[in-house]
Amino acid sequence: MMPPANKRFNCTFALCFFMATLLIVCSSVVSPSQLQSPDPGIRDTCRLMPVDSIWVLTPHDTLFAIEAWHFTDDSLGGFQHGFAIRTSCEDWTPALDSNIVIDTVIVTPDMGNLRGTMIARLPDDTINAFQYGALAFSGSLLPVGEPYKVADISLAVKNQQNLPGKFIVHFDSSLLNSASAFKHTPANPDMGSGYPPIYGSSPCSVTVVKLSEICGNADGIGTIDMDDIVFLIAYIYNQGPSPELFQAGDINCDGKIDLLDVVGLVNFVFKGGAAPCSDCL
Repeated sequence: MMPPANKRFNCTFALCFFMATLLIVCSSVVSPSQLQSPDPGIRDTCRLMPVDSIWVLTPHDTLFAIEAWHFTDDSLGGFQHGFAIRTSCEDWTPALDSNIVIDTVIVTPDMGNLRGTMIARLPDDTINAFQYGALAFSGSLLPVGEPYKVADISLAVKNQQNLPGKFIVHFDSSLLNSASAFKHTPANPDMGSGYPPIYGSSPCSVTVVKLSEICGNADGIGTIDMDDIVFLIAYIYNQGPSPELFQAGDINCDGKIDLLDVVGLVNFVFKGGAAPCSDCL
């Protein structure tokens, strides 16, 4: 016997709230203000941060972005840093790591008086790692005593048809902390030579989900079924909870969730109609 509709709705809401809370806890992002040194004796810190904790991968949208933030107690003439890209999921193998590549790097325009910037892949076949850096022409490269975003780094997913439906990408500088090449260099030679920074305590991570894995699964539970239809109706007409990811409820991929999405889902579930959203294919 099916439980009353209001009880099913309350249970669905509670479960969705729990999943959303768990996702926020597991994908928390350190704010730029937390980059500040807790002690003036710790000279510098740096941190890679995701723009979004979840990236929905579609055939037409294969880029996602991270930010590189730095904090310095000294006037810097240059810096050189790096990070390794690691991936994980149930079906992931290290051979798939190379499907995550650097696409573009946009350096913050007002960062010091730049002589040059660079980013390159490290010459090591055992890890998927990159280095980036900048050199000031004169004066201090970064403002002293405040967090500063030095660059936006866009990464691309290639050969996505061969990738699992959901996986996590980790960008981790701490793995390379012992590399002497990665350092901050004081602008004033009297302050000594370059020194390694203190990296963020945890790696920057982004969950990547293929659109085909979520489109139509409005309640985020199991497979696409009648519960997803009920969930969408409750959201549209009864102020019920929204899909955790917007794309999950946008059945026809027209940029909004409305009655047409309910109709499309009914046709798919009960009448053998077209699968949710052609971009899912």
